[in-house]
Amino acid sequence: MDWQTLREEFPITRNYNFQNHAAVAPVSRRSAQAACSYLEQASGSAYLEGHFYRHADHVRAQIAQLINANPDEVTFCKNTSEGLSLVANGLSWNSGDNIVTTNVEFAANMYPWMALRPRGVQVRMVFEEDGRIPLERIFESIDSRTRLVTISSVQFASGFRTDLATLGEYCQSKGVFLCVDVIQSLGAFPIDAKAMNIDFLAADGHKWLCAPEGIGIFFVRKELQGHLRPTSIGWMSMKEPFNFNRYQFEFAD
Repeated sequence: MDWQTLREEFPITRNYNFQNHAAVAPVSRRSAQAACSYLEQASGSAYLEGHFYRHADHVRAQIAQLINANPDEVTFCKNTSEGLSLVANGLSWNSGDNIVTTNVEFAANMYPWMALRPRGVQVRMVFEEDGRIPLERIFESIDSRTRLVTISSVQFASGFRTDLATLGEYCQSKGVFLCVDVIQSLGAFPIDAKAMNIDFLAADGHKWLCAPEGIGIFFVRKELQGHLRPTSIGWMSMKEPFNFNRYQFEFAD
């Protein structure tokens, strides 16, 4: 491993001894160059000479490969909160339903679910024990009215890593959705959405992916896409977005 080449990828190393602190990572040189290239294209040719949409599809395919998903199961979001909110606001809830989570989640994975309380949805918190979250406590909290378990792949304060494969297998056996905030692990630990039986996944890019803030990824397992009601609808949501005069309300797959 050529450490000097790696250090050159991160200009911040010229001025700082930068260590991971579970917050905002330094943007990599190639990410900064990609953003600059995009702005130069926008200012110089107004996209007339670019291939923005094709490039976006290429990145979508890379994201899918990163989490072992299909390209049509992933999309972009502005941050983790937006991705989790797509699930919280997109699922159909009934009064008496409950959600299981932990008492040590980052706030992004708490407030979207707490906002469902006025609709009669209970948020159950499994308490941390000696810096760990015992899976058996989560299992004990799941009952016949549990619709979803939402948890971080790695806890932001303790660094505790959840056994997602075991949790996903249990949730699947109980017919419960598994939603995971993977922002603290994506890019550092392997995330396999299929093997881990993850139904919904969200992450911003500004941690281990070393991307700018304001761009993230969102995953929905193919079989469940019909369960989410779109909460923000625009012209690019439709099957034929460039057929501007055809007002055919038909969502893209």
